[in-house]
Amino acid sequence: MQSRLEGEKTYLQIERFASGRISTDRPDSSQLVDLHVYVIPKSVWKDRQLLAQNDAIGDAISVGFVHVPQSMNIHDLRQQIKQLCRNEELLPVHFIFLKSVGRCLTRVKPHQEIELKVKNYRPPQTYASEVFLLEGRHEDYTQTPSVFSSLSSITYQSDNPIQHTPGRLTYASHDQLSIRPGFNNDMSTIHHPTNNYNQQRRSWTKHTQTGESDANDALSKAEHVRQIRKQEEDRKRRELDEQRQQQAVLERQKKQQLENSEVLKKRLFELRSRRDELEKLREESIRRLRSVHNRISLRRKEEFLYYLLARAMWKKRYFNEKKKMPPLEGRIHHLQTDLSQTQNKTIINMDQESKHAAQTGFLKEAEIGSIHVERAKIQHDIQDVRYLVDQAKLRLTTDIKLRNQAENECRSLRHELNQAKMNLNHIKHKVMVR
Repeated sequence: MQSRLEGEKTYLQIERFASGRISTDRPDSSQLVDLHVYVIPKSVWKDRQLLAQNDAIGDAISVGFVHVPQSMNIHDLRQQIKQLCRNEELLPVHFIFLKSVGRCLTRVKPHQEIELKVKNYRPPQTYASEVFLLEGRHEDYTQTPSVFSSLSSITYQSDNPIQHTPGRLTYASHDQLSIRPGFNNDMSTIHHPTNNYNQQRRSWTKHTQTGESDANDALSKAEHVRQIRKQEEDRKRRELDEQRQQQAVLERQKKQQLENSEVLKKRLFELRSRRDELEKLREESIRRLRSVHNRISLRRKEEFLYYLLARAMWKKRYFNEKKKMPPLEGRIHHLQTDLSQTQNKTIINMDQESKHAAQTGFLKEAEIGSIHVERAKIQHDIQDVRYLVDQAKLRLTTDIKLRNQAENECRSLRHELNQAKMNLNHIKHKVMVR
């Protein structure tokens, strides 16, 4: 089939070359599709039933996706997956393709990998564009011959009815007499070869009394009974072997559980030790924080006392200076009054002299006198304005100092409030821990 595909590919390339087109081995990008690749864990795969439930898809592990043509078969897809996902640590070296058929995921046989294509793993044939892999080879998941032989023997025994002949009792009749009645009525005939042998013997005696007296038939029947007994012994031996294997598996599981319990105990001991160390570290940190807090509190108390002493000292000085202010202000007011009276008198005298000079004919001297009078008035007004400015500056300085003091007090109060909140949260945390 592969040689046929290669021949068709060569023929198409020759036709394209003859028609003047350039042939390339690259597939058409419109035919390429994305296929998500998952790996099903071995823990959800049922080795006895050779399947996995569709719910196992929820435990699948993603290893990436491939961009391949829809018409590519699964055998070629295997190589693409190995090539594109070779750097993935989760991708197994050997894997088997799985396909969801009905309610379960089943294996894709090697000859089916050539028949199935990528489009069989895409909608509408599947729910989503994805392919599932199982780690291992096909040989790792085949049933043992003993299972097939036991299944085939049971099927043969259930499908063959009891055969009666007038001359002899065949193998099928003895098989049905020995196994089928015991299977339907009483399981004790299967587990006790002596009872089975007696039953076969009674059956053989019954048939001999009805007219079967041939010695060769009797010998063949006895040989057949011996074969049945041998088969029963072989079956019991296999059952004992299976029981031993099951017991070995159970012992191995118990040993593994004990090992797991030891590991868990060791891990628990390590976690407890780590917890004790962390508790000691926590207590040490709390002790250090308390000492730092105490030192900070002591320093703040000292600073607060120093602040109170400085405040009291400056307050005392302020009141002392304030007591000195009234006589000084009275003296300044008296001097200002005298100064203003003197200036007014001087201005009046200069004004009278300028008027007298104008009346006597000294116009130039009168004009100069009037200029001096105006200058004196302006200087007097400037002095008054300067005094008012100085008073305003003094009041502004006082207000600025009061504002700065209020800001400092507000800042200290806010800091104390934050400290009180921290202490309250610390107390609440202690109460919750206890």
